[in-house]
Amino acid sequence: LFRAAVPEEKVVSFDSFAAELMRSDGEGTTAGIEAFIDRVRMASRPVVVVVGIYLNSYTPTFEALAQQGCDIFVVARSNTLYLHAGHVRSIDGALPFADVLGVDLRGMLHLLSNLDVGVVYMAGAEDSFVAHAFSCRRSASCYAYVTALAKMARVPVILALYDIVKPVTRDLEYERDAMAVYGRMLCAASKLSLGANTVDAGEFAIAKLAPGGECRAFYRYAHRAEDLQRPLQEGFHLVVVGGMLGEGENPYWLKRKDLRRVLQQGIHLHVYSSSPVAQRFRSSLGEEERDYLHLHASIEDQRQLLHEISQYHAGFLLNDTDAIAAMIKNFQSDFGRELVSRFWESMVSSAAMLFGCAGLPMILNRSSIRIREQFPAEYFLPTEIEELDQLGARLTALDWERLRAVTLVERGRFSIEAHAGELNEWIGSLMQPQSASPS
Repeated sequence: LFRAAVPEEKVVSFDSFAAELMRSDGEGTTAGIEAFIDRVRMASRPVVVVVGIYLNSYTPTFEALAQQGCDIFVVARSNTLYLHAGHVRSIDGALPFADVLGVDLRGMLHLLSNLDVGVVYMAGAEDSFVAHAFSCRRSASCYAYVTALAKMARVPVILALYDIVKPVTRDLEYERDAMAVYGRMLCAASKLSLGANTVDAGEFAIAKLAPGGECRAFYRYAHRAEDLQRPLQEGFHLVVVGGMLGEGENPYWLKRKDLRRVLQQGIHLHVYSSSPVAQRFRSSLGEEERDYLHLHASIEDQRQLLHEISQYHAGFLLNDTDAIAAMIKNFQSDFGRELVSRFWESMVSSAAMLFGCAGLPMILNRSSIRIREQFPAEYFLPTEIEELDQLGARLTALDWERLRAVTLVERGRFSIEAHAGELNEWIGSLMQPQSASPS
């Protein structure tokens, strides 16, 4: 499986590797996994969620599936729950709706090769082998890892990609290798689910690399919000949830000089991030700029977060389109350029779902085409970096009462409660009869 991306002399047969790991597996670990598999067999509608690091934005989906009658089991390579903004804590006790098992690599292999009931839902598993770090070479390894896991599974596998493809800026000489393994990954899954892109991007990739495959888009929807606040009255207040202040960490986030252009117009920017990067950015500002940048601790409970951000005027989701254009241009193949281009124009972030559920319009790039086709126009304030100096004037000219009359009524369209039934039905179509289940 790795041979498309790794020199032949460095390849070890995956089957031999897995067998060797199984022989050296500790008795206690094996016993724990076997007990976990027995619990899965006893469930009526088991969905086994395979992750590397569990993301807090997954919770509304799996909690809603549990309410729909699915039995949720979570298998994680890390005992960590990752919030927006890079804030992490232990996963212990965080998922009361799920049976959670932490495993190492050998445990994951043992589980997948012995699990014989239910459906495996690989959520962002492509990020659980190594950090892709915007490297084409590392991305090839990530795709190969997921391909291997999917091929080892004895039950149907839904490959729920965090992004349709990994955005990369380095090691592009490995593009051909990465795309070859990427195609094998798509072929290895029973069905493809997109968490942050519209379905047309997935259909393009499948048509080229895995003809006959099935793809759906199930975004990282937020919970339906019932308790909202009235907007703040003094000035304009924008909100950022998660990343954006880590210049150098992410090549397509806005540069700090561009964020300063927002602050210098007297526009308040509220950032919910426990990352030290945010504090360093604030410390670098002048006194007047600092008055308009407000840092807030990350909030794990999504309903509480929705209540908190509903007091602001709009969400802020702007990316650096110049950096994105350069990323697309650097791909060598027509397919690579087209796939990455579709990735950007089809992006639907979890923050967008949060803002929508909170009834907030959102400032996002004009190139974010597909999300604007799926939701009412009143939710979107298309902007580019070149227009930032006019942002204050544009916000002043808006008819906010007219916008809120729509966004408050239509916000349920961004909620998991409006979509969980469809996902539940789709997963159910893959469920196998559990004749092997113990009586």
